Amino acid sequence: MKSCKYIYKGGLYDEEDLSKFKLNLDEYYTPNDNDLKQVEFLVNNELKKQIPRQEFNEKAFNDLLEKKEIRTEDINKQKQILDNEIENKLLSWLRSAGVTVNYTDNLTIMDNNGNILSPIAKADLFNKAIQINKNKEDIRTLAEETAHFFVAMLPKDGDLFKALAKYTINSPYLTNVQEKYKNVYKEDRLILEEAIGKAIADQLVNTDETNIKIPPKERPYFKKLIYRIIDFVNDLLSKINLAHSNINEEVNALKEAANKILDNDLTDLNEIDKTYKGLTFYELPEEEVTRINNIIDKIKNTKIKVLADGYLDSSGRRIKFRTTQIVRNILRQRFKGFEQEKTKGTIVGTYLHTIASFYLRSKLNNEPFDLQKLLNYIKTARDVEGNLYYSDLIPYLDGLSKTVLNPLFDELDRIYDKIKLTESNIQRLIGTNRKAQIFLETPLYNPVTDEAGTPDLFIIYPNGVAAIYDFKSIRFIKDVNDFTEEGISEMKIEEYDLQVERYKNMIRNTYGVSKFAELKIIPIGVNFVITKDNIFINQIATFASTKKETLREISVAHEESEDVAINATLEKLRALRDKLRTKASVTSVRSNEILRESYKQRIKQVTDAINNILSKDSIYLINTLVESLYQEVELRLTLDENSPDYMDSSALDDIKSFLVILSDYVDIELNNIKSLSEEDKQKIKPILSNINLNIRDMLNSINSKIIDAINTTIPGEEVTPYIKNIGFFTKYFSKLSSVPSSVFKKFSYVMALVKQETDEEYAKFYHNVTTKHENLKKAAARLGLSLQDMFDMLFDENTGNLVTPYNKSFFENLDSIKKSLVNAINEDDYVAAQEYVNKLLKYANVKKVNGILVFEDEALQETFKTLKEKQKNEINVRIKANANLRKKLEAELARWNYRNDISNPDWRVAYNALLHNKFVSYTTEEKQYINERFTKIKRISELYDYYNMIIRFNSEMSSRYGVDIRKNFLPKIVKDIIDRAAQNGIGNALDFKSTLDVLSNIREGDVLLGNIDDANNLIPTIPLLYVNPLVGDLTQSEVEALENTAESKFKKGTVDYENYLSLLIEEARNKKGVEKQSRDLTTSLLLFGYAVHKYVSLNKYEFIARGLLDYIKENGRTYKMTSKVNPITDELEYEKVITGDIPTEAIVLLDSFINNFFYGKSPYSEIAKNKLIFNKTGSKKAIKLAKIIPNLLRWLNIRFLGLNPLVATGNLMGLTTNLLVTMKDNPILKNTTTADWKRYLEYSIKNTDTLISIMKNMGMFIRDTKRADAEKKSAHLLSRVMTDENALILMKSGDMSMNIVVATAILDNLTVKNGKIVKKVDEKEESLLSLMNLEEDGSVSIKGLDYKKEEALKENIEYNRNVRNERARLSMLVQNIFSSMSGGIPEYDKMNFQNNFLLTLMLHLRTFIPGLAVEKFGGLQYNPYLQDFTVGRFNVLLSELFGEGLSSSLKNITKLIFTLPLVTVKGSNILKISEHISKNIYNRFLVENPEYIGKLDFNQFLELRTTRLNAAIREMRIMFMYSLMVLGGIILMKGDDDKKKDSSKNSFDRIFYLLSLRGFNEIGFFLNPWSLYSFMSRGPSIFTYMKDIKDITTDLGKESAYALGLLDKPKNDKTPFYYQMLKATPMLNWLMQLTDPFGTYKSYKY
Repeated sequence: MKSCKYIYKGGLYDEEDLSKFKLNLDEYYTPNDNDLKQVEFLVNNELKKQIPRQEFNEKAFNDLLEKKEIRTEDINKQKQILDNEIENKLLSWLRSAGVTVNYTDNLTIMDNNGNILSPIAKADLFNKAIQINKNKEDIRTLAEETAHFFVAMLPKDGDLFKALAKYTINSPYLTNVQEKYKNVYKEDRLILEEAIGKAIADQLVNTDETNIKIPPKERPYFKKLIYRIIDFVNDLLSKINLAHSNINEEVNALKEAANKILDNDLTDLNEIDKTYKGLTFYELPEEEVTRINNIIDKIKNTKIKVLADGYLDSSGRRIKFRTTQIVRNILRQRFKGFEQEKTKGTIVGTYLHTIASFYLRSKLNNEPFDLQKLLNYIKTARDVEGNLYYSDLIPYLDGLSKTVLNPLFDELDRIYDKIKLTESNIQRLIGTNRKAQIFLETPLYNPVTDEAGTPDLFIIYPNGVAAIYDFKSIRFIKDVNDFTEEGISEMKIEEYDLQVERYKNMIRNTYGVSKFAELKIIPIGVNFVITKDNIFINQIATFASTKKETLREISVAHEESEDVAINATLEKLRALRDKLRTKASVTSVRSNEILRESYKQRIKQVTDAINNILSKDSIYLINTLVESLYQEVELRLTLDENSPDYMDSSALDDIKSFLVILSDYVDIELNNIKSLSEEDKQKIKPILSNINLNIRDMLNSINSKIIDAINTTIPGEEVTPYIKNIGFFTKYFSKLSSVPSSVFKKFSYVMALVKQETDEEYAKFYHNVTTKHENLKKAAARLGLSLQDMFDMLFDENTGNLVTPYNKSFFENLDSIKKSLVNAINEDDYVAAQEYVNKLLKYANVKKVNGILVFEDEALQETFKTLKEKQKNEINVRIKANANLRKKLEAELARWNYRNDISNPDWRVAYNALLHNKFVSYTTEEKQYINERFTKIKRISELYDYYNMIIRFNSEMSSRYGVDIRKNFLPKIVKDIIDRAAQNGIGNALDFKSTLDVLSNIREGDVLLGNIDDANNLIPTIPLLYVNPLVGDLTQSEVEALENTAESKFKKGTVDYENYLSLLIEEARNKKGVEKQSRDLTTSLLLFGYAVHKYVSLNKYEFIARGLLDYIKENGRTYKMTSKVNPITDELEYEKVITGDIPTEAIVLLDSFINNFFYGKSPYSEIAKNKLIFNKTGSKKAIKLAKIIPNLLRWLNIRFLGLNPLVATGNLMGLTTNLLVTMKDNPILKNTTTADWKRYLEYSIKNTDTLISIMKNMGMFIRDTKRADAEKKSAHLLSRVMTDENALILMKSGDMSMNIVVATAILDNLTVKNGKIVKKVDEKEESLLSLMNLEEDGSVSIKGLDYKKEEALKENIEYNRNVRNERARLSMLVQNIFSSMSGGIPEYDKMNFQNNFLLTLMLHLRTFIPGLAVEKFGGLQYNPYLQDFTVGRFNVLLSELFGEGLSSSLKNITKLIFTLPLVTVKGSNILKISEHISKNIYNRFLVENPEYIGKLDFNQFLELRTTRLNAAIREMRIMFMYSLMVLGGIILMKGDDDKKKDSSKNSFDRIFYLLSLRGFNEIGFFLNPWSLYSFMSRGPSIFTYMKDIKDITTDLGKESAYALGLLDKPKNDKTPFYYQMLKATPMLNWLMQLTDPFGTYKSYKY
C-alpha cells in the first residue's frame, strides 16, 4: 500500500499506523488487502463519530473514501444474524425491567388515547410499555427505546451516569439533540438524557460479538474489528493532542452501559420516578408528518364563506345545512318545547363569543387586546353579500360594551396556557419543533351532508391530534353563587354534546383527522338585564374566576383519556347516563316531578364524574363527589317509605350501578400509583383509600338492603352463592325455574310475580275497555253507524291523539301568551309580564288575591300548600342531617319553587311557576275556541263515556306510575296489512311498497330491538311500547315541493328558510305518520294497556333482577362433586368441593334472561344491531331481515299447522296420552280417578267462559292470548277473521281446552289454609274452584287470599305480599303441570335457546322437544311452584335398567320386553326400585343441595321414584298400543293394494292410518329412534319453505315445457301445473294428503 496522510488539526495518521493496528489483529485473523480497506473505512467512521463536527476535516475524509474500496459481500446476511441475537438480549433485559413490548404487523399502532397513529415506535416510560411497528423498525428502533428506559432507571448521582454524561457533553450527540429538541425539552436534564440514550443505542447496535453467542463460522470479520478500531482511534486522538485523552474511560462507560443491558444486569438501577410520568416517546415517520401537513392545508384551503345567516361554498352556492340548526331540530323532536327562536340572550352569547375570538387572536399575534377596535369591527363587518354580519348585535353595543371582562379573560388565558402546555408536551414526545395550529372561528364543511359549522376554537397539535373548545354563555338571573350551585341543565349539555360531536365527525370525515384530545364545552355564566332599548351585562362568571365545579369545562363528544382502562370506565358511565336519560324521558314531569328530578340529579352526578375523571385533578374531584354521594346514601337509606327522598328499588339500582363503575375507576388508579414516587404515593393513596372505603360502605349497605328485599319479598329459599358449572344443555334447554341454583329459582319467582301483577291489572283494564266497547257497538248500531265511524269521531287526524275540547286556535293562543311571558321574564319586564299573566288567568284555574296567585278551588289550594310545606320540611330535615349540603339543598328547593310556587312573592318565580305547575289547567267557554267535534262527542253518551275512559286511563298512568303521556294520548301502533285493508280498502293492502314496509321495517324502540343507543347497543332500560310518534318517509319530489314552499317565503339558505323548511318537513313526516297509525281504537288500547301494565311491573322488580345478577357476579362461586366408595358400607360417599371459580356461564345465562325479559332483547336483536341508518329526511330505519324472519316464521306456522285437522287431532291425542300418564304421576293429581276427570271435563264445558276469564286474570294459560283477545275486538270483520289465531284455531283450541280441563282438576284438588294454597287432604274441604269468584270489575277474588285495600298500612303490606306470592305460585303451578304434558314453554319460564337466533330457527315448530325431554329425562330437582320434588320418569327407568351391571341390565330389559304387554301388571312389579341405586342418588342430591336436608326423606324419595317408574311403564304401554294401531293401518292399506283398489279413494283407511301414525310419533318421539330420526332429518322448518319455492318453480318450469311441447309428460303423471302450490297452501295440503287426488301418495311412504 502506498503511504498517504490524512490531515486533522494538529495531527495525522498514515500507513504505518494502520500496519501497527494490523499486527494487533493477528490473534483473531490474518487480514488481506481488502480487509485493510474495510478497516480504514471503519476507522474513519469511528473518527467521524467521535471527533466534534467543527474539528473534522471534511475534505480529508472524502479523499479517503474516494481511494478506498469497501467490501460489502455477506455483510447484510451476517449483520442480520447478529441483529437477531442483539434483539433477543434487549427483549430479555426489558422483560426483567418489567417493560412490555408489543409488535404489530399493522401500518399503524394504537396510542394511549386509543387513537390511530403511524409512528415507528412508542415508549411510555412511566407505564413501562413499548409499541413497535414491525413494518418500519430495524434493530436500532428497539435499541433506542431500550436505552430510554435504561437512562431513566440509571441513578443520576452514580459514576456510570457521570461518565456517560461527560462523554456525551463532548460528543456530536448532544449538539444534534440540542438542535432538534431545543423547543421541546424545557429541562437541560432531559436533553442530556436523550443524547445519552442515543449514544447507548449506537453502542448497542455496534456491539462486539463476544457478548453474543454466535457460532465462530458465522462471526463477521468487520464486527470483530470494532473494539480494536476504538482503541486505535483513541491512540490517534491522544497522539494528535485533541481534548479526548481520556476518551477510553468514556467509551468504556458506553461499553459498560451496553454490556449491562446485553447481560440482563439490573443491579444499581432504580425504579422510574414520577418525573417521567406522562413522558411517551415516539417518532413520527415522514409520511405521517406529510399527512398532518395535508390535513392542515386542507383546513386552511377550505373555501367556505361565512354569511350573516348561513354559508356559501367555493362556487357561491348556499350550503344547505348549518350544524347548529341540525342540532336544534334533533332536540326539538327529543325535548318538548325546546326553544330555538333567537332571543336577546342569544345576542349576549354572540357578543361574548366575538370577544373571546378577538382576545385569543390577539394572544396568538402577540398583540394587546383592543376593545374599541373590536367594537368598530362589529359595527362595520359585512359578509360577501354585503350584509352586516353583526346586525342583531349592533343596536345593543353601547350597553354591552360597559362590561367587566376580566373573568372571561382569565378563563381564556387558562385555556390558552393549557393548549400551549399540551403543544410543548407533544413536541417533547415526538421530537419536533412544529407548533400547534390554532383555528379561531374557522368554518368546516361536510360535503356528504352538505353541512357547515363553525367551532369557536379547534387545534391540530404537532402529532396530528385535534382538540375542540366551544364557548357557551349561560344566563343566571340572581347571584352567581345560586347559579353555580345549580349548574347547567341536562338539556343544554345534550345540545352541546350533539353539536361538538358533529364538529368532531366533520373534522374526522372531511379532513382526515383520526385522533382527538380535548373535546370541551367552556361554560360562561353571565348575568344581564334586558330593557327595551339595550342589554346590560352585570356579571360574568367562569371557572377561572370562581373555581366553582359547575363552571368547570364539560367533556363532550366521547372525549377520552390517556388510559385505555379509564376510557372503558368512561364508556360505562356514558351508558349509565343514557339509561337514566331514557328513564327520565318516559317519566311524567307533571305527575312525578320528584322522580324526574331524582333522575336529573343522578344524571348530573354521572356527568360530573365523567368530567372529573377527564380532569387533571381527577382523584381529588372524585373524592369530593363520592363523599357527597356517601352523605346522600347514608341519609336516604334511613328515610321512611313515605318520604319523597326515600331510596326505592329503582334509586337503589341506579346508584349501585354508579358506585360499581366508580369502584372500577378507583381500582385502575390504585394500580397506576404503583409506579409513583413514595412522596406522591403518600399523597394520593390515602385519598384513593378514602374513596374506596366510602364506595365499599355504600355498596355493602345497598347490597344488604337489596338482598334483604330479595329474601323477604320474593318467595323461596334464600339465595346462596354456590352454583354448579352450567353446561351447554343446561344453559340452553333448562327452563328458568329448573336451572340448578337458588339464584335462578328466585329470579323465576320474580318473573312469576311480574306476570301475576301484570295479568291482574290488565284483566281489570280489559274488562273496563271491552264493556265500554260493547256499549259503543250498540250505540253505533242504534245510530246507523259503523264502529269505525265512532272511532273516527274521536281520532284527531292532525295529531294522532284524541280530539280535544278546544280547537287549535285555543292552544296556539295559549302558546303565544306563554312564549311572550317567558320573554318578559327573561327581559325582567314586570309590566309586560303582568299583561301576559292576566291574559292567562282568563283561562287558568288560578286567580289573583292581593296580587298573589292562588288556585280558584280552595281544596286544590290547600293540597298545593300542603305539598309545598312538605317539600320545604323535607329539605330542612336533610339540611339538619347534613349541614354540608345546605347550599345544594337550598338550590334544589329554589328550583322546585321556580317550577311550582305560583304564590311566591318574587314575581319572576311565581310567573314561571304558573307555566310549569302540574295543577294548573286551562279551560274556556268562548265559542271561538270550542271544538265542534268534541261537542258532537258529548252528544252521544256512550261515545263520551268511551272518551273519558281513555282520559282517565292516561291520567292514571301518568299520575300513579309516572308514564309521560298526555291525557288525550292514543297509542302509536302501525296499521298492519289487514288493518289497512279494513280501514282503507283492499287496494291499499295490495300496495306492494306499503305492504313490504309494514312487514319488514323496524321502528326505533321496536320490541325486536329494545332501547338502543346511537351506536345501536342495547341500553339496559325497560322499553315502553307504542309511545314514540310515528313518522313517514318523504319522497324526493315531496321534499323538493316543501323546499319550493319555503323558498316562496324566505331566501334559500337563510336561517329563516332553514327553520321554516325543517318545520315543514317535520309536519309532513308527522302527517304521514298519523296516516300510518291504526284507528282501530279498542284493539290499540288493549295492546297499549298491556304494554303499560307490563312496563310498570317490570320497573317494580328490575332492581331485584339486577341485584341477583350482581350477587352472583360478586359472590358467586362454582362447585364440583367428588365421590369415593366407603369400604365398610360399600356405598358411594359424596363431597361438594367449592372450586372458587367465578360462575361465568351462570352470569351470562342470567344476563341473557334479564336482557330478554326486562329490556326487550329478542333472538332477532343481533341481526338488527349495527344496521340502523338515517335516510335523507332523517327517518331512522333498520335493516329488514330482523322483521322479515319473524314474519316468515309466522307464515310457516300457518303453512304447517293452519286449519290442519290431522295435526290438531294428533296434538290432542298426544295431550290426552300425556294426561293419562301424568294424572297418576303428579303429586297434586295422582289420587284423581277417571270419574273425577269426567266431572272436570263436564264442569269446564259448562263454565268455559268463566274459567277462561279466571285463568286469564290469574295468568294460568301457558300461551299468552293478549294480542289475540285484542284482535277479536277490532272494529272490522276482516281484522277479526284474518288473524294468526284463527288460522291456527284447530291447533290452539285443543291446547286451550286441555289447559282448561287440567286447570279445573288442579283447582279442585287445592284449597286455602292459613293464607297458603295447599293440597286438599279431605274431600270436605272447600276447593279453590269454589273459593274463586269472578268479580264485576274483571278481577278474581279468592276466599282467604283477597287483597286488603288499605295497602299503605304496615300491617297489610306483609299480608298483601303473601297474597300476591301465593297467587303467582298458583299461576305458575298450573302452567308447569300443563307444560309437563304438552311440552309447551311458559312465556315467563323460558328456556334460553329462545334467546338465541340460530337455535330459534333450528327449533321452530319443535319447541316442545326440550320441554318434553326435561319432563321425561330430567334429574332430581325441587320445583318451587309444586313445592315438591320431581324427576324425569325415563331418568328413573334408565337408572334402574342399567344401574347395577351388565347382567342385571340384560335381565331387566328382557323382563320389561316380555311383561310390557301385560297391562294388568304394575310397572313397579316389573322392575323393582333398587334401594342401593336410589340411596346413591339421594345422598348425592342432599350433599349437592344441603338446603333440602329435612325436606326430603329417603322413603319419600323412594315413593317418588316408584311413581315415576310406573308412569314410564304406562307411557311405554300406550306407545305399544299405538304401534299396534299403526300396524293395523298398514295392513288395511296393504290389503287395499292387494285387491287392486285405489287406496287414495279409501279415506277411512288412510285417516285411521295417519292418525294412528301421528299418535305413535307424538307419544313415541323419544322412544322410537326412527320417529326421532324422521322428524329431525327434515331440517329446520325454514328449509321446507325454501324447498316449497324450489318445487313450485321447478314444477312450473316442467309444466311449461310440457305445454310448449319441449318435453313429453310421463303417462303416470296426473299432476296439474299448480300441484306444488296446492301442497304448499294451508288446508289444501292436508286435504290432498287425505284424498290423494293425483295418486302421488303411497302407503309405504307412511
